[in-house]
Amino acid sequence: MNKSLKIQSLSIHSCLAQGAEFTAAAMRCGYDGFEETSFTQPYNLEKQLGAIVSNESNIRGLAKLIELCSNTVNEIKQKVSINFSEVPLYLCLQEVSRPGSFEMEDLQAELFTYILKILDIKKLHPHSRAYVKGKAGFTSALKEAQVDIYTNKHKQLLIVCVDSLINNASLDYYSGDMYGEGCRLLTDNNSNGFIPGEAASAILLSKPTGEDNEIIISGVGTARETATIYNEEELLKGIGLSQAIMEASNQAKLPIHETSFRVGSMSGEEYFFDEATLAQQKTLKQKIPDHPLWHPADSIGEVGAAIGGAMVIQTYYAMINGYAPGDKAICHISNDDELRGAFIMQHRNKNIVKEQYQNLQGMHFSDIIKQQLKHDAPYAWFLLHQAKQSPLFRKKDIQRLEERLEAYVACFILSQKADDSLLPKLNLSDWGAVYVAATVALSCEDDEAFALAVEGVKNQQQAEELRDALCKKSYSEIVDKLQHLIVHENPWVRVAGVEVLKELKIRLKPTLIRRLLEDKEAQVQEAILKLIGEHKLEVYAQEINLFLEHENEAIKYAATYAGCMLQIPKAYQTLQTFCFSQNPYLRKALVLLYAVVKEDKIYSVLQNVAKQMLSPRIKAYNLAVAGYPEAIPILIKEMEKMDHALYCGEAFSFITGVNLVEADLERADKINEEEELVLRKSGKTDEWTQSYEEDLPLPDVELVKAWWQNHQQSFTQGTRYLVGKIYTKENLEYIKETGNQSQQEVARLILLLKYTKKVTLKDEVFDIEIKQEKKKNLSDTSVKIDLAPTTGNYQAHLPKGHPDAEKLKADPFAYNHYNKGESFSYEGLEDFDISLIEWRLREE
Repeated sequence: MNKSLKIQSLSIHSCLAQGAEFTAAAMRCGYDGFEETSFTQPYNLEKQLGAIVSNESNIRGLAKLIELCSNTVNEIKQKVSINFSEVPLYLCLQEVSRPGSFEMEDLQAELFTYILKILDIKKLHPHSRAYVKGKAGFTSALKEAQVDIYTNKHKQLLIVCVDSLINNASLDYYSGDMYGEGCRLLTDNNSNGFIPGEAASAILLSKPTGEDNEIIISGVGTARETATIYNEEELLKGIGLSQAIMEASNQAKLPIHETSFRVGSMSGEEYFFDEATLAQQKTLKQKIPDHPLWHPADSIGEVGAAIGGAMVIQTYYAMINGYAPGDKAICHISNDDELRGAFIMQHRNKNIVKEQYQNLQGMHFSDIIKQQLKHDAPYAWFLLHQAKQSPLFRKKDIQRLEERLEAYVACFILSQKADDSLLPKLNLSDWGAVYVAATVALSCEDDEAFALAVEGVKNQQQAEELRDALCKKSYSEIVDKLQHLIVHENPWVRVAGVEVLKELKIRLKPTLIRRLLEDKEAQVQEAILKLIGEHKLEVYAQEINLFLEHENEAIKYAATYAGCMLQIPKAYQTLQTFCFSQNPYLRKALVLLYAVVKEDKIYSVLQNVAKQMLSPRIKAYNLAVAGYPEAIPILIKEMEKMDHALYCGEAFSFITGVNLVEADLERADKINEEEELVLRKSGKTDEWTQSYEEDLPLPDVELVKAWWQNHQQSFTQGTRYLVGKIYTKENLEYIKETGNQSQQEVARLILLLKYTKKVTLKDEVFDIEIKQEKKKNLSDTSVKIDLAPTTGNYQAHLPKGHPDAEKLKADPFAYNHYNKGESFSYEGLEDFDISLIEWRLREE
C-alpha cells in the first residue's frame, strides 16, 4: 500500500538563520554558525565551540526551547492558511537518557501550551503526542504520520522537533570526566567529537496530489541496533541501520542504488560514519559511480531531536532549486541508544521553474552569516572571472565556481525578498560587488537597487560585472533597462549595454550602430566594433576600413578584430603591425593572426615573430598557438631553464594536449630556495607574466623528454595541432566544450572566423525608443509627453485638481535636466508619477 507523504511546508530556526529557505541557502554555501560558548572544558579551560541560536535576551534552558519552538511554528503558520485545530501535532524531543530530558508531562505540556498560543487555537487535536526519543524519534513520528493520514484520514499533520545541547547539563554530560576521558565534544584534544548546537524544525505533511514540483517522503523504516556507541563489547556491523534503510526502500519500492545521494544525522564522531558506511555496503545491491553523503550537522552542529527536520529541509530545497545530485535521496538517523530510522525523499513531476519564495517576512540570516556573505558573494564572482582566463580551469571547474557564486547570490536574493536587504553592506568598489548588486536587483525587480548598482560602475571590470548580471536574464526581461544603459552618461555603462546585446545576439537598428560608432568615448567605439565583427555585419565594412587607420591603438585593434571577422583584406595587413611589435594587444593578435593566415604563410609568420625583440613568454606562446609539433623540442630545451619552465610547459600542453599533472610529468621533488627565487624574479620582470603562471605545474624535463620520445610518432610534421588534435571543425567543436579556458577561446575564435559565414541573430531589433506625442497646435506652449522636451526651459505641472498641483507649480526647481549623452533626470519630481506631468515653457 502506498503511504507516501507530501512535504507541504517547512520551517526551522537554527544558528544559521530564521527560516527554512534561509537555513538551506546557508547550508548550500557551506556556512556554519559555530562560535565560542561560555562553557569551558574542566580539564583545560578551553572555550567550547557551539552552534548557538542568537537572541537579544540571551535566554537558555526551557525558555530558549520555547522561543525556538514558537518561532518555528509561527513560520509554518505564516506560510500556510489552514485550521490547525484539525491538524494532529507531533512534538519530537530529546531522549530520556540525556540529562534535562523532557519526560515529565508538565514540561511537555508547557511546550504544547505555547504552540497553542502561536497557532491561535484553544486545544490540540486529540491525536497530538510527544516523542521523547531523541534524533530517531523523527522517523517514529513519520511512521505514525502515515497511519494518521492514510488510516485515520487526517488531511494534514504537523511534526515539530526542538532540542538544545547548549546548556550546562548536556555539556557536562558529553564533556567526560575532569581529565577529559569519555569526552564526546569536539575540542583541541579530541578530534573524534561533535560541536553542540540547538534548533527547532517543523514539517507539515499531507497526502500527495500528483501535482508538479511535488516532493514526497515515499518510504519510512525503523529498527534497533544493539552495538551502540556506548556498547564496547559488541562489534558494530550496521545491522540496525541497514534494516531501517531496507524497510524504507521496500516501502518506497525503490532500490538504494537508484537513489542519488545520502543524508545522515552524523555530526562528527567516527562511530556514526562507520555505521553509515557499513549500512551502505549492506544495502547497495548494485555498484554506482558515486553516492555522496550530506550531513547538516556540518553547518548547524549536533542539534539532537531537531536533526530530522533539518535533513528534510536541506534535501527539499536542494531538490526544488536544482542543485541536488539527483531527485532521490536516502536519509538515515542514528541515536546514541538503539533506535535507528530511515526515510526516502523523492522529487516527482519535476518542474524546471524554480520555486518562487513567498511569505518570507521576519526571516533572516544570523549576523555571523551576514558578515561573511558581504565578502564571499563578490569574491566568488572575482574567482570565476579569473578562472575564465586561466588554463588551469576546465568546464567542470567553471561550472563548480558558477554554482558557488549562484549559491551566495541566492542568499542575497532571499534577504532582499524578505525586506532584510544585504545590499547596503556591499562596498561597490570591491571586485564582484556590482555583479551581486545588479543580479539581486534584477531578480527582485528592484529598480532603485539596480540604479545604485549601475552607479557603481567605474571601470572596465565593473562594466563586465554589470554585463554578466544582465546576461543572466532573457532579453525581454532587460530590454527596458538596456534602453537607458545604452545612452547612459557613463561610458562604461554604455559599454556594458553594448556587450550584453553582443552576447545575447540581438539585432541593432543601423541608426543606433552608427550613433555608437560616433560615440565620443573610445571604449564605447571598441565595444560596438567588436559587436559588428562577432555578429558578422558586413554592411559596415566601409566604416571598419576607416577605423583601421584610427590614431587610438585600442580602437584600431578593435577595428582590426572586426575586420578580420568580416575578411577585410586591409584588416589582415593592420593585424601584422600588432604581431611584430611590443603592444598591449600582442597575445590576442597572435591568436587572431594564426586563425586568419593562410597555411602556406604560417612558417614565415612564425619565424618573423621569433626574430622580434619580444618577451620569451610571447615567443613560447607564439609556438603554442602556431601548433606545429616541430616546436616541441625547442620548448623542451627551454624547460631546462628554471625561469622558462612554467610557461614552456604550458605551451607544450597547448600543442600536445597532455596534462602534466595527470600524466605524472610534473616534478615530484620540492624546488629549492634558489630555484624559487629564480621563478619569482622571472615573473616580476616580465610584463607578459600571466596572473595564473605561479600555479602552473613545474615540468620534470627528463620525464617530458621521455614522453615525447614515446609519442612523437603520433604527430605529423607540418600539421597544426591544438590540444593534440588537428584543426578540423569537429575537433574544434570538441575542444570548445572540453578544453581549458585558453584552449576553448582559441577554438571559439577559429570556429567563428573560418566556419561561421553568418551569425544567427534574434528576431528582435533593438533601438532607443523615445516616444513623444506631437503637438496638435504649434502655438500651444504646453505638451504632455513621456519625457521632457530636449530644448527649451520647461516647468513641470500636475493636472488641475491634483492635490499637489499648487505645490508643484510653486516649486521653482521642478524641471527637466539633460545630461551628457542626452540622458535625463527629473529634479524635484521624485515623489510624483511622471506620466501625469505636463510640461510648459517656464516664465522668465
